[in-house]
Amino acid sequence: MRAICVALTFTVGLLASAAHAQQQPSAAMMEPVHGLVRFMSTLRRGEQPRIGQTHGKHFEEQGAWSFVLEQEAERRQIVGYGWGVTSAAVTPP
Repeated sequence: MRAICVALTFTVGLLASAAHAQQQPSAAMMEPVHGLVRFMSTLRRGEQPRIGQTHGKHFEEQGAWSFVLEQEAERRQIVGYGWGVTSAAVTPP
């Protein structure tokens, strides 16, 4: 579920940012990102990475993903990404 929330937060943030940009990403540019979101949202319990804990404490963070896409012919793929934390909270276990 955390991965889904992160992906949805990214998508909303990307759409909000794109509204302020001069050019918005095309559907073709967004396809690899949507593919990643679909993959992350279909993982079964236990297959998801153990994110959300550090040093025995639960944490939650908000942020934004940035993707580097490479185009080969008509297809684009994600070749790099970065995650920038804009806020975080840590709670005891």
